Amino acid sequence: CEPDLAYYGKPRSLSAQDEPEPETALLGVVSDSHGRVPQTRAAIHMLEAFAVQAVIHCGDIGSPEIVRLFSGWPTHFVFGNVDLDYQTELRTAIRDAELTCHDRFGQLELAGRRIAFLHGDGYGGWAEQSPFDAIIVTAAPIDIPRRLFEQLADEGRLVIPTGPAGSQQLLLVTREADELQKSLLDWVSFVPLKEGLHSAII
Repeated sequence: CEPDLAYYGKPRSLSAQDEPEPETALLGVVSDSHGRVPQTRAAIHMLEAFAVQAVIHCGDIGSPEIVRLFSGWPTHFVFGNVDLDYQTELRTAIRDAELTCHDRFGQLELAGRRIAFLHGDGYGGWAEQSPFDAIIVTAAPIDIPRRLFEQLADEGRLVIPTGPAGSQQLLLVTREADELQKSLLDWVSFVPLKEGLHSAII
């Protein structure tokens, strides 16, 4: 199983003329690497192809070796349930790599946007902090959870994989009043989102 990876945009070359404008930023979101170095290297190559400028690892890091793979970017880590027995080692690895550890809940500002992230029940979202301008889900329910849609601001966007294993679509969902507009971004493969269990959201 590959680490979960969410992103906006299309792959770009790394030439100078293709660099984003200074007022924009491309953010990569990864979760559930579970200490799997070869699979995480594949995710790293994708982040490099998209020329992201910062990375969030949304938990279930799994080992200090994973942390070091992200030293090419300013990377922000939160802990998932898999990490709870290894927090000391992971904090040390994150500090030594000069990256940022947020423990269980993280906040940052990028290109003028405030971003909050955690490893939790993706079905429930985070109602007490809503509405949100954007939500990214990195595990796949069969259908879009109504509670996530309800937590979007008007014109807010939800990026979410949906569908059964082997036939999942990465969707961009935009809220327009009480209606949702869906567009297909790609065909993907994510771990299932199970209500009441851990799954990463941003």
